[in-house]
Amino acid sequence: TPTEAPTTTPTDAPTMPTTLPPTEDQDEQFCSSHCLAAGYCCNDYTLGSNQMISCAQACMMRARGSNYEEMGTDHNGICKRDGQSGCGLEVNGNSYSFCQRCMDLQDSCPFGVPSSDACDFGARLNPPSANPEQAPTIPPADAPGAGAWSV
Repeated sequence: TPTEAPTTTPTDAPTMPTTLPPTEDQDEQFCSSHCLAAGYCCNDYTLGSNQMISCAQACMMRARGSNYEEMGTDHNGICKRDGQSGCGLEVNGNSYSFCQRCMDLQDSCPFGVPSSDACDFGARLNPPSANPEQAPTIPPADAPGAGAWSV
């Protein structure tokens, strides 16, 4: 008598692990560590000084949807500030303040954020939540920590 071929019952297809979107904590850690490694102060994005946007604040603005073209001083963007620019700014529905005393002052920045260079560097970083299509195309070769640039 012929034997029947074994039958298999269909099983659920294996599930792929779910990739969660980056968290704000991951963006904050990325921004703080990259800005610190580049020698910038005020690496807590909730604090700013001298009415200037810090590297960490600019990086978080990138994480929250801004792109370099709307930020960079060479594009007349929001990084183009001076000591009379004001103590606060709202960007993409998030408030940033620039008139506090930073907790991580160093010899290179004893009074906090000294110029728009910090903002320009942070605006060129690509934190985990940043839209890769909005990434700047030119690395910040003139920045003090150019080796910390991430793509």
